[in-house]
Amino acid sequence: MTKPMVVMLFIQLHLTAMLSIFTVRILEVTSLAHWEAILLDCVLEMLLVWIYLKGLSRFPGKNMIEIISETTGSWLARLILLPFAVFLFFHLTLLNRYQIFKINVVLLQDTPLWAITLIYMALPLYAACKGFSVILRISAALFIFYIPFVLFSLFISAHNFDFHNIFPIWDPKMTFLAQPTYYSSLISFSGFLFLGMLSLDKPFKPSRLMLVMIILAFFYLSTVYVPLLIFSEEVAITFQYPNVLASDTIDLEWVVFDWLPTFSVVSSTGLGILEAATTLWTATTLIKKLFLPINEVWIASGLTLAMFLLSMLVKNSSDLNHFLLMNSIPGIYSMLVLPLAVALSGLWKRRASA
Repeated sequence: MTKPMVVMLFIQLHLTAMLSIFTVRILEVTSLAHWEAILLDCVLEMLLVWIYLKGLSRFPGKNMIEIISETTGSWLARLILLPFAVFLFFHLTLLNRYQIFKINVVLLQDTPLWAITLIYMALPLYAACKGFSVILRISAALFIFYIPFVLFSLFISAHNFDFHNIFPIWDPKMTFLAQPTYYSSLISFSGFLFLGMLSLDKPFKPSRLMLVMIILAFFYLSTVYVPLLIFSEEVAITFQYPNVLASDTIDLEWVVFDWLPTFSVVSSTGLGILEAATTLWTATTLIKKLFLPINEVWIASGLTLAMFLLSMLVKNSSDLNHFLLMNSIPGIYSMLVLPLAVALSGLWKRRASA
């Protein structure tokens, strides 16, 4: 495990989230000055990552499960981390379902959803069972081969931009803060939580990831403003897959795929499988260490089966949006409480050793 490989995975987990639910959520809650909501989310994540990494740096060679368990005891640690386990399970199920809906609409219209789901979930299961080192190697390969495709799909339609659609650019009341849907968009920034599951002898310094996060903030802005500048707010908000449709505004005969949305979906699907494998590995590790000390293969297989059955209950995008909003509660809890719990554990250790 090397830090550059971990950074590659960190970037790809965020790209997966921003290319799935994030764009639609931001367009739903803001009709002007979309950058305010986006940058507020980015600044909040930067703050949480800084707190998280500062706490982890006090415990070289340990993950957050061990840190919190040593500080609070195993039973209280289970209580603190249970909402995180719930969030991981539903987050994986729902984002998988989103990707499967997109594959079904764009690529495999005549294939039953259950068949696509079985194939899609089998790949993350295999990677998670092989371990985190395999996930990192897959991440490095995807970073080289898929990231250029993702960026190409995102920016290829830039010459169709109508910059009049950017106005108005200021919302002094920040009305999006009163919208519950806005808080479900925060889940797109939960990709940093896996860092606490790594037992690094030399934990990351917060400053090392800040530059990466500034770059990611540009891409978060891009995933919203690309469809916004092409279609306008009134039109873009009606789309379920605005970035896919943005790529459809261009016709290039030399592209490998005849239809550019296919290009976009194939690229984002590769990232989605990587994100699913990482989340499944995180959930499996958490459950084994705190709740069910059995072989990881059995835990991962059981979670995959449960996710498959649950995903069959999500019939359409309306159901998906409803469950995503509900899952934002344990998600926001995990994003806020876990960094604070690790940081407070670090302060307790420093005072105890003083």
